Amino acid sequence: MKLWTWDTMLAEGVESHPEELDAFNSLSRIAYASFEEWLGLDMLKCDLATVIVGCRCPDSLKEQQKEAMAWRRRITGSDDPMQWILRHSRNPRNVGFINALTRRYQRKKLCHRNWNGPRAGIRCYCDEHNHEPQPGA
Repeated sequence: MKLWTWDTMLAEGVESHPEELDAFNSLSRIAYASFEEWLGLDMLKCDLATVIVGCRCPDSLKEQQKEAMAWRRRITGSDDPMQWILRHSRNPRNVGFINALTRRYQRKKLCHRNWNGPRAGIRCYCDEHNHEPQPGA
């Protein structure tokens, strides 16, 4: 398993994938008005982040994000992501689901995002997945 904190991902990206890093950072500055817009941006960011860190499982990151977004929408009872950000994201019960989701992906050794603390970032298990060799590798 490789851990890519957001800081290490950004530092690596500057040298190895500057175009993808610029695109990732640009997407981070786009405002969104609905969970659907937020999820759409995150799907693009998952693709870019996996390229930057060399992960070959963007679908795993996307699936985790879809589950987390569905939970956020269910908790807020609306399609307004600001409801989650301002009112619900700090509630330990609500955050508990997101943490449990992360632990489930970790137990199954699926590549995933971790949102909490100084080790927040991407956990990549590709070395253990026995992926087919990449062309040109």
